[in-house]
Formats: sequence, C-alpha cells, structure tokens
Amino acid sequence: MEQIATRHWLIGASELIENKHQFYKGEVVRGLLGIAFSDSGYFVVVSEDNGYLNLVEKGGKHRTHRVCKSTVRPISKRFGIGFYYEDEDMPEFLSEKEVNILVEEAEQEKARIEKEKEEKQKADAALAEKYKTQYSFLTYFEPGTFPKRKEVSQNMRIWLKHEFPGEKFSVRMDGYDTILVTCTNKSIRNQVEKSVSVFSDHENDITGDYRDYKPSVFTKCFGGWKYIFVD
Repeated sequence: MEQIATRHWLIGASELIENKHQFYKGEVVRGLLGIAFSDSGYFVVVSEDNGYLNLVEKGGKHRTHRVCKSTVRPISKRFGIGFYYEDEDMPEFLSEKEVNILVEEAEQEKARIEKEKEEKQKADAALAEKYKTQYSFLTYFEPGTFPKRKEVSQNMRIWLKHEFPGEKFSVRMDGYDTILVTCTNKSIRNQVEKSVSVFSDHENDITGDYRDYKPSVFTKCFGGWKYIFVD
C-alpha cells in the first residue's frame, strides 16, 4: 500500500507536533460533518499531495473532499466537526480496485449534478422571462443587480394593490431585511400573508434558529425579504 506521512497541530498548542499515524491509500476515515454531525459519512483516502489528503465517500452521496492532513485527528480525540482516523479499533482498508470504483462513481455523480445544474439554470432563465411579462406591473431587476430596499418595498405595495384591489395596507421597512405589512381589513390577513410569501427569499435552517438565503426565481426578478410580518 502507498504510505502517506503526516503531522498535525495539537489543539490548544502553539507548535506543530509529529503524528505517528501513517495514512495509506484505501484507508477509511470518518467524517463528522454538518450541524450535529447530520451530514456525516465514511471516506476513503485516494491520494495525497502538497500536504493534503484527497478523499472520496464510501457510498452515500459520492462526495469528495480535499483536506489538510494536519487536521485529520484520531477518533479517540474527537471533539467536533472534522475528519478522524481510526485508532480505537482495526482500521478498514479498501483495495485499489474498490477505490477506483468509488472515484469513478464520484466523477459520474459530479457530472450528473453539473448537468442538472445547467438544466435548472436554463429553466430558471426561461421562467424569469415569463415572469417579466406576466408581472410587467412590477419593477424587474436584471440578473446581477442589487436593488435598493425601497424599490423592493415599492414592488410589494404594487403587488398588494394588484392582488387586493380596493383594500388598504401599510407597508414599511424595519431595518434592512424585514418588511411589515398591516391590513386595514383584518379578515383578509391570512390571504395577504400567503400572497406576500412570494417575496420571501430565506428559509429556516435545520435547527430553526437561523434563516438561510434561498432565493426563488421570483425574488431574483423582483426582490425579496428575509422576514415578512403581516398584521
């Protein structure tokens, strides 16, 4: 097997120390990744170059990673997100043939994702052109531009007048990323809340504590808000 030497930083120390562990091609390491390790998996050492390990996932999503060898720690010393080698039990090794199969599968998956991404970009561009005509009463923002928040709030005012003719609303900004909508007619509050949700360009993350930026084709065209409150 191909031997791969490494050193690593001792957490809390100010100097680089020698790590007696030797990495080998085909060695299986564990990745504790994501929030609460929600995206964890097992990865195989494919090669190393310039102090980095090239890893491919063993099954799962066929992910690949390039990580600094010095950051791969023993599993007995695990304390958080990162990659760990086995030092509590017998490490697992895959044959070169098995490693090559994983690499090929990962490349195929990467190609599939790229193709899917290109197809989505084309579909989004077509939908944007449709929206540009369908909602011609709104101010359209060209891709790559950054509209002023007043322009986005004005789009929401126009949207409400179009969706609820004859009704009166108060639309005002609260800081940079929040819009407040007040309905004079409280009986339509639920309908208004559903209607203006098209301007939401954030979603709650897995913890529910944070809002991640998730723009839709609509918000890319006409602007969006992180928080929308309707009263």
